[in-house]
Amino acid sequence: MADIAEKIGQLKKERNALILAHYFQIGEAQDVADFVGSKEEINRFAVKTDADVIVVCGVTFMAEMVSILCPDKVVLLPDIDAGCPMTAMMPAYQMGYIKEKYQNAAFVSYIKSTAEVKAECDYCCPSEGSVDFINRIESEEIVFATDRYMGMYIASNTEKKIILGEAYCPPRTRIMSENITDLKGRYPDAKVLISPQCRYEVIKMADEVLDTEGMYEYIRESDVREFIIGNEVGLIYRLEKDFPDRKFYPASEVALCHNHKLNDLTKIYWALKNMKYRIDVPVDVADKARKTMENGCMDYL
Repeated sequence: MADIAEKIGQLKKERNALILAHYFQIGEAQDVADFVGSKEEINRFAVKTDADVIVVCGVTFMAEMVSILCPDKVVLLPDIDAGCPMTAMMPAYQMGYIKEKYQNAAFVSYIKSTAEVKAECDYCCPSEGSVDFINRIESEEIVFATDRYMGMYIASNTEKKIILGEAYCPPRTRIMSENITDLKGRYPDAKVLISPQCRYEVIKMADEVLDTEGMYEYIRESDVREFIIGNEVGLIYRLEKDFPDRKFYPASEVALCHNHKLNDLTKIYWALKNMKYRIDVPVDVADKARKTMENGCMDYL
């Protein structure tokens, strides 16, 4: 592993490349990365760098977003099969049927969506401040095209009519209310932090409902020593590394995204060695998706 990491370092210099990793990546991918963060943080970092090549250790839609925001850079995904199961549940071709049915509604994609779906929507909802964002949209009827459970959370906190899609994040829906009850019984002093992409009955048990970046920042600023983390379990690795004086308990050990775990050191090495797999969003789709992002999540990038 050390030998491969050294070779990756050499290739980074040769290519003027950076490696950006999401919190849910395996430890070795996080350790070799130049930056580790949420999907929003990765994009913020990408648009500010002068690197020629950006390796995105994440899933496909994250690499697409970097490509859209950084059209002058080469964007690589180490494993081309590292797709997001939730985005696959909402293919872009369905948008036409939905638009025909709800002609007076505003169409909102969650930031976790394919470039094609973003291109078909009016707005792109960020993870942070999602309720405030929805409340700022003039339309009283909103089709929330991706992430049913995030949409349910928003609907419970707004007067607007939210029409929900069917897509959801499989790892987070594996967290059950009984998991939280059990952990609260064993760790009564622990704060319960829950992602808004979890089941609504789980969200109602939270001390704080926070997106991934929000969880990290909350923990960084908190005096609390113990936390129950209602999110994909990969986040625990980074939290334990950055906050060794705290205790973190995953809400469920099976809240695991296997696709996020596909990018290992060997694949990162070959991505830089062979300059693949390159993520290029077609110009017409990228232009439309960028406009949708400017109507929303760009405020957070």
